[in-house]
Amino acid sequence: MSKEEIKKAYELAQKELKEKRIGQVKELVKKTLERLSHLDEQISKLQEERKILKLDIDDLKAGRLDRIEERQSKDEKAKKTSVATIVKEKVVEHHHHYDNYWYYPYRVVWNPPLLPYDGTVYCTTGNASTTIGGNAVSCNSINTGGCSSFTLTSSVAKDFSIGTYNIDGDIVHLR
Repeated sequence: MSKEEIKKAYELAQKELKEKRIGQVKELVKKTLERLSHLDEQISKLQEERKILKLDIDDLKAGRLDRIEERQSKDEKAKKTSVATIVKEKVVEHHHHYDNYWYYPYRVVWNPPLLPYDGTVYCTTGNASTTIGGNAVSCNSINTGGCSSFTLTSSVAKDFSIGTYNIDGDIVHLR
């Protein structure tokens, strides 16, 4: 082999090595962009779920179970995202106070938890227990595994959703 052929072979090998490295870098960038796109999709989905849950909290504080029920009946994602499904009860007897949405009974059915959760909620409202929909419920430890559903009215939801909650060691004040 001549010096010129060796020089050409060396340049060709360098060019091939450079192209291989360029390909590796491009593959790295491509994989990073794919991962970033996947994370953006997850963030978007989580933001939508967060919005639904925030609306649920706002409607509970305002005592608007009718809004939650309407949202869940129109949007399957809202129904799946919420921690409980709200269904307007079918009443056999019509009482005059049922004409006012504040007193109309709604069935609250717990949805299976989406995340690992021990089922315990800690809250303080000034008294150790309260009555929700005719059911005596201890406010210090509500275990959702104990009952799968209960009846609730908008006036009760408004009165008892406000309080101080300990969520994973963080104190949350709902007003």
